Amino acid sequence: MSIVENLLCATVPLSETESAELFFTDETSYDVFDKIWTGSTYPFGVLNNLVKANNKVIVDIGANVGGFSLFAARLWKGSTVYAFEPGDRAFQCLYRNLAHAPGARAYPFGLARGDHKLMLHGSSFGSVCGSVCEVENHDPDTETIEIRDAASSLAKLGIGKIDILKIDTEGCEVPILRSLEELLPKTGAILLEYHKEDDRRTIDNMLAPTHYLCRAKVTSPHRGEFVYISREIISGAVDNIRIDLPEALSAA
Repeated sequence: MSIVENLLCATVPLSETESAELFFTDETSYDVFDKIWTGSTYPFGVLNNLVKANNKVIVDIGANVGGFSLFAARLWKGSTVYAFEPGDRAFQCLYRNLAHAPGARAYPFGLARGDHKLMLHGSSFGSVCGSVCEVENHDPDTETIEIRDAASSLAKLGIGKIDILKIDTEGCEVPILRSLEELLPKTGAILLEYHKEDDRRTIDNMLAPTHYLCRAKVTSPHRGEFVYISREIISGAVDNIRIDLPEALSAA
C-alpha cells in the first residue's frame, strides 16, 4: 500500500484481467473490502439466484469506501447503484473507487428519518465503525455530517422500488427502515446489520409481514447480520419446506 493525499492506496484485482488503484481510509476498511470481494460477507450468489431482475436498482446506505457498491455494480451490469456515505474521508475513497463501477453514483450524506446535522464519532477500529452513536472504543476524532430523510431522498432520485437494499450504519438501521416503511414492500432483498438486541427484534417485526428471513449470523450479543428476501419472490419456492404442527398440538 502507498499513501496518496492522506488516503491508503492499493492495487486491487477487479477481475481476472483487470486491476485498479483503489483508496481506503485505513487498513480495516481494506480488510472489510477484501472480505466483501472474497464472498465472506454478503451472499451474492444467493441474491443472484433469487433477485433476477435485470437493470437492478441497488441502494447502499452506509457505503464506506464502496466495497459492496463496486462489487454489485460490476456483478449486475446495467444496474444503477446509489451509494450514501456521510464520512468525509470515506466518501473521498468511495467517490474515487466508484469510477470503476459503471452505473454507480456516490452521495456525500447519510440517510435516516428526518433531516439532521449530527456528530460522527470516529472509532479506534477505523472508519467502518464510525457512528453517530457514542460507543465503546470511539476515539476523539469527530466531524459534523449531514443526514437526510431516507424516503424523501430516494423519492427525489426517482426511486419507486428497490431490488437490493444494503444498510450498514452502526446503529441507525431502525430509523432508516421506519423512514422507508412505504418502500419496503417494493424491496426485493434487504441486507443489514443490527447493533443492539432491541433493534434485532424491532427489525424482524417490521420486515416479517413482507419478507422472509433467509440468512442470519449472530456474531455476539447485540451484533449480527440479516438477509431478508421478499415473500413475493420466494413464497412458492419455500412453502414445501415449512413444517406445521398437528392440530392437536397447535391447539394445546
